This record gives sequence, C-alpha cells and structure tokens, in this order.
Amino acid sequence: MTQRNALSIRATIIGVAAVAFGSVLIAGLAMMVRVVPNAERLTRRGNAARDDYTARSVVAAQLDSSMSDLWRLARRAKLAPIPPESIAVRRLRLEDIVRRASKSTPRRPELSTSTAFGIGLDQADVATTRVAASLLGAVSAMEIGDLAAADRLMSRADSLDAPLKARLYQVTQIALSDLATEEERLERDTRFATRLLLGWLLACALAGPLLWRQLQRRLMQPLATFGTVLDRVEAGDLDVEVPVEYDDEFGRLGAHFNRTTHVLRAQRKEAERVAAQGALEASEARYRDAFEQAAVGLAEVDLTGRILRVNRAICAMLSREMSEVVGRRFVDYAHPDDLAAIAENWPRIAGGDPQAGRVERRFMRADGNVAITQVTATMVYQPDGTPRHVLAVVHDITEQRRLAQELAQSSKLEAVGQLAGGVAHDFNNLLAGIIGYAELVEENPDNATEVREDAASIKRAALKGADLARSLLTLARRNTKRQEPFALAPMLTEIVDLARRTFDRRVEITLRACADATVRGDRSLLSNAMLNLAVNARDAMPAGGTLHIDCQLLSVDAAFRERHALPAQVPIVAITVSDTGAGMGPGVLEHVFEPFFTTKPPDKGTGLGLAMVYGTVKDHLGAVTIDSTVGRGTTVTVYLPSDPSAPVSNEDARNITPARAPSRVLVVDDEAMIRTVAKRLLERLGYEVEVAEDGLAALERLERDGPPIHLVIIDGNMPRLDGIETARRIHERYPALPMLFATGHFDPAGREDLAALGFRDRIDKPFSLDAFAATVARCLE
Repeated sequence: MTQRNALSIRATIIGVAAVAFGSVLIAGLAMMVRVVPNAERLTRRGNAARDDYTARSVVAAQLDSSMSDLWRLARRAKLAPIPPESIAVRRLRLEDIVRRASKSTPRRPELSTSTAFGIGLDQADVATTRVAASLLGAVSAMEIGDLAAADRLMSRADSLDAPLKARLYQVTQIALSDLATEEERLERDTRFATRLLLGWLLACALAGPLLWRQLQRRLMQPLATFGTVLDRVEAGDLDVEVPVEYDDEFGRLGAHFNRTTHVLRAQRKEAERVAAQGALEASEARYRDAFEQAAVGLAEVDLTGRILRVNRAICAMLSREMSEVVGRRFVDYAHPDDLAAIAENWPRIAGGDPQAGRVERRFMRADGNVAITQVTATMVYQPDGTPRHVLAVVHDITEQRRLAQELAQSSKLEAVGQLAGGVAHDFNNLLAGIIGYAELVEENPDNATEVREDAASIKRAALKGADLARSLLTLARRNTKRQEPFALAPMLTEIVDLARRTFDRRVEITLRACADATVRGDRSLLSNAMLNLAVNARDAMPAGGTLHIDCQLLSVDAAFRERHALPAQVPIVAITVSDTGAGMGPGVLEHVFEPFFTTKPPDKGTGLGLAMVYGTVKDHLGAVTIDSTVGRGTTVTVYLPSDPSAPVSNEDARNITPARAPSRVLVVDDEAMIRTVAKRLLERLGYEVEVAEDGLAALERLERDGPPIHLVIIDGNMPRLDGIETARRIHERYPALPMLFATGHFDPAGREDLAALGFRDRIDKPFSLDAFAATVARCLE
C-alpha cells in the first residue's frame, strides 16, 4: 500500500492541545483584566462605604440614646437634686462617644470613593460634633445646677440631631448611587467575558467534529486495528499484517510489526519443520520398536517375494537367526504341501488383492517341526500411490491347532465314553457275578486244587474284562479312577516280562526305570496304557527291532508345563516307549489319538488303543506326545505328575476283613445274580444278610417289624426307584442308618454328594472279596 505523507500524530496532538490551551488562556486573561479588577474594586468600595456609614450610624444612635437619657435626667432634676455621681456617669459616657467618633475610619484615597460621599461624611461628622458639644454643655450646666441653661443646650442638641440624620440619609443615598454605578461597569465587563467564552465554546463546537474525525482516523482507528491484529497474533495467526496508510508513528510501528511477524512466520515454519522431522523420526523409532518387539510375527516383503525385514517373533517361529531369513523368500521355508498354494496366491497379493491377503500357511522350523501360522498380507503404498512393499502379519497358531485337535479328540472320546457308559453298568454287573462266584469257588477249601486254580483263572480273566470296561470309560473321563500311590518301576517290569514272554523273539526289549518314580492314580489303567504302547511298538516292527522303555524324573520349566497343561510345582516323571519300526507321517500323526482310527487291517486292530492311552493319561493330569519319522521309528512319551512322598501300596497282599460283631446287612439290587453273590460273600464273612429286589422293597423291609438292619448296600441303577432316591428316603426316615453305594458305573457329574445322602462309602462293581470285606467293615465302624 502506498503511504501518504501526513503530519505526525505527536505534532497533531500538540497543535490541538496548544489551540485549546491558548483559547482557555485568552478567556482567563480577559477575566483577569476586565472582570476580576472591577469586582474587587466594587467589593472594596462597598466594604469602605459600609464601614464608614456603620461607624457614624452607631455614634448617631448613641448620641440619640444619651440625649434621651439627659432629658429624663433634666426632668428629674426639676423635682429633686441630682446626685453628682449620676451626672458624672453621663459625662463619661458622652466623652467616650466623642472619643470614638473622632477615631472613626477615615476615608482612604485608594478606595476611590466618590467626592459627594466624602463631603456627606464630613458634614455628618460636623453635625455629630455639634450635637455632642451641646450635650456635654448640658451636662456641665446640670453639674452647676443651672437647669435653664441645661434645657437650652438640650433643646439646641435636639435641633441639631435632625440635620445629622439628614446628612446620614444623604450619605446612604450617595453610597447606593456609587455602588449602582460600579455594578453597571462590572456587568459590562462580565458580558464581555461571557461573549468571549461563548465565542470560544462556539469555536470548539465547530472544530470538535473535525478534531474528532481526525483523532478517529489518525489515532483511534489505528489503535483498534492494532488491537485486532494483536488478538489474532495471540490466537496463533502470524499471517495477519497491519495496514500502513500514513508515514507517521503508527505507520512506522505497523511496518516494524509486519517485519516482526514475517520473522516469526519464518521461525514457526522452521520449528514446524523441525518438529515434523522429530515426529517422523520418533514415529519411525516407535514403528521400529513395535516392529521388533511385537508378539506376532511381522515381515516386510518386496513385490518379488524377497524378505526385506523381519522381527524376532518371525525368527522364533522358524527357529532361525535373522541373518538367515532376511534376503530369502518365505517359500524357502514353506511346507512342501503348501508350495503350490503359495506360488498361486503370491501374484494376487503383489497385485494388491485384499481377498488374497489372509491365508493359513505351514512353515518348516530349523528343528524339523512344523509351525502352523495365520498370515495376513497388506500392501503398503508410497505417498504417490505406487506399491512400496507387502507387510505380512504372521500369527503362530500351532498351539491353537493343538488345542483344537485336543478339543476334537475330547469330543470324540466323549462320544465313545457315552457308548461305553451305556453298557458299563450291565457289563460290570455280569463281571461282578462272575468274579463273586469265582471267589466263592476259590475260597472254598473243600474244592479240589485244580478247581480252585480254575476259579482263580476265571477271576483274573473277569478282572481283565473289568479293567477293559474301566479303560473304555476313561476315554471320556466318565470313570472314577482309583487314587493310590504306586511305584512305576515294578509295573513297567511286569509289562516287560509279559512282553518278553509273548512278543516275537526278534523284538529286543530293554528297560531303564528310575526306582524313585512314584505316581498317584489307578495302577491298572496305567498298566493297560503302557501295555498298549508296547503292543503298538511290536506291531510296527513285524520283522523285529528294538523296543526300549525308559522311566525317569524330569526337571521342566514353567513354559513346558503350560504348553503341556501339567500341574505346577510338582515333580514330573516321563515314560518313553520307543521303537525302530516303520514310523508314521504327518498325516497319520494328526489322527493317532482319535477313537477307531487305525492303519492296521480290520482283523489286526480296533483303533481304540492309543485313544484309551490318551484318556488314561489325561485322567491322571498328564500329557502324551508322539515323535515319529517314516522309516526311522516312533517315540511316545507320557508325562505324569509324580508323588514321591506318598507311601506305596502293596496290591499283592490280601487282607480279608471278617465281621467284627454280629451285624445284619440289607442288599438292595435288581440283579438276582448280584443279590445272591453278595449274600453268599457276606455270609462267608460272618454277616446276617437280607436282600431286596429294588428300592421300594427295601423301604417296605425297613418299615416292617423284624431284626434291626445295621447296613444297607444299595445298587445305583434300579427300576421303579433308583439308588439315589432310595437312599434319600431311607436317610430322611432313618438318618443314623449307614449305607454303602455299590454300582457298576458311577458318573460323578450331576450326582449329589453321597455323604449328604447318608452313604458311608462307595464300591465299584465288579469288586474283589477283600475290597468288599474291607469296605463293609469301614461302613459298620
């Protein structure tokens, strides 16, 4: 904008102030020269006239008073003599009046009083003197007793009093006339000063708008503009500029302000550039840290598939160093079965197809294991929109797949368990009858030795059948396992001895077992599981080979326990069964624990062996793994929590507990064979026994009068009224009566607390004589 030359604001303000001051000065001088002197002169003359008149009026009044007093005194003197003292007092008063009259304020020339006023005052003074002299003469005549002379002098004074008052009145009129003249002169001067002031005010009124407009344009508008600009600058707007119109102080200040904002704009742009650079570097550092420290695998891959950068998670998935991975291609580590899919899908990913960026891939680790991953590939673009590289997010889902497989395995085992549980009760009832009759024959000393041995063989076969039923139930953990401590070394020794007697002689069997390895659980179930593993190893070596069983205590870390769902802070024992047989491929390994899955011919296997092993191990809070390579053999490792502090039970020792006192037992079971066997076993132990075919019959027996019942043995599954409901009714009516729960299959899930129903203990069918005797004895204690 072109600047216009103008008088500076300072000069403008000084000029306006000078004009205003000069006008006020002129008006003041006029007042001082014309109005103030006349007003002061009027005041002085008025005050002087008032003082002179007042003094003489007072004297005249006193003379009148003295004259009246002397007239009264003269009238009294005619009647009686006047004391001299009274006349002396009047003389002193008159002399004092004369003295004060002589001291009246003289007329001063500087008062500029009029001549007439002075002559009048002089004449009034002469008249006052004559009156006072006549009065004093009258007093002297009274003193000498000349009353006639006193009357003449009093009359003369009275005649002189009228001229005195006339002179005083004349003086008053002259003074008023002089004051009126002075007032007229003061009024003229005042009108002059007023006209001068009004003229100045009129000039100010005419010049005010022009002056206000000038101040608005030169002072107030620039100040308002500066205020607005400063507010915008305070708000952060440095692009604003002050318009410079005049080359004055505000113009120079605005130009300087504009130069300052220009410098500030440049500094802010530089600061923003530095901050943006710092933010970019910080963002890159955060991205780099996040990239390196991410829990999931991250990789930058160029459009040809070459790996540009990976983080530690990728290296951990592949179990390789970063230098081994960068510069290579993922296809170099892919599972052989995924190579074709990668070759087909990569062009779509490189082409930016979002549908092709989420795939599941398997990669080979350096240790030979397979890592199953979920890969999400996203194209990263340059600022101009051209592709830069592919960002691959790789999630290791190997553990998830393992858990999913275990879940599927558990579901399949649950189905098998439901199938097994459906027939377990009836099957165990049959076995209970067989084992009971076999023990009756075996324990009868009257039978021949061969007969008793045959009965023992029958009992052992039936117990194996019971173990098989329990193993089937263990598939889905629908069985209540025994909880007893035992050493693994004797159990494994028995299995090895049995295998050496029954396996092909070309199979070499070796055992290394730690004598301190002790676990708590069901010895029979674990023995069957280990025997199943040995049989599978034998079947994998039809031409012979080596079967090695190893049992050792392990020291494992928390990660290992978490990975295999093992209890924390408990010693772990590992049982390894390895062979040098044909081995299995990955496709077979994925299904080995599934029920009814087998690679053997139909007449060679059922597909339940490894499934029962899996269920048994899981039921003992353990884990099982399989490592197999085609042509090199298989190694199965079972991990179990160890309990070295528990005492080891001796299963071979028999301890048949007879009845300690005469007791009557009521056996409640819907199977006639079970009732008969239980009755005969209990009678052999020394108990008195009654039987009932179901729960209602048992309640009727208890309500009848008869010998007291000391123990009720109740079957769990009966028609009309099952064992649980029978026990509830008995416990409600006879809360002190002990009961024993005996069942061919007991599923704890969904069952009530047996102790709350009045049961002292529980025994599973089939049961041995010594176990039955001990349980009954405990219930009767």
